[in-house]
Amino acid sequence: MGGVQVTVDGILDSCENSCADDWVYWVYICDGVESGRPGGEPPGPVQPVCARAVYRPQREIGLAWSPAGESELASLPAWPAPALEGECVYHWVELLFDGAVVDRHLACWFDAACASLPVPRAEPQGDGRDPLLLVSRRAYRLVRLANEVDPECTDFDACFARSGIELLQG
Repeated sequence: MGGVQVTVDGILDSCENSCADDWVYWVYICDGVESGRPGGEPPGPVQPVCARAVYRPQREIGLAWSPAGESELASLPAWPAPALEGECVYHWVELLFDGAVVDRHLACWFDAACASLPVPRAEPQGDGRDPLLLVSRRAYRLVRLANEVDPECTDFDACFARSGIELLQG
């Protein structure tokens, strides 16, 4: 990809069929980072964890995970996920190219599901039904890729199907 204009979608295309073995993965503890728990819940006993991964075939491509801070979650509307059980912890998934962040999406880790999901926006339907939960295709692709790379995550597709989140068209 060197010297050629790259796009976020092009970067995602180039590593879409990768698996965890195609990535070098590091995990480290973040010092001084707020916990990404909604509603001002106290942090758990474990400090926030950050991680990075580099794509072996194209080392300029990387992923990063970091906890979302309380201030970042303050304006986040609540979204129901009744089919997903367990604690929900918010974090950022970032797509890196040549060391720079080229795309970033908020995700939510469900420990009972062992998967992260892209955080959708909730659109009211106006007729009293539950709001539509919508997520962009790019956010879906990035968080799905992050699940494939993260050795802790399993069964993203089944978790996403149960979540009630719909992909935006286009």
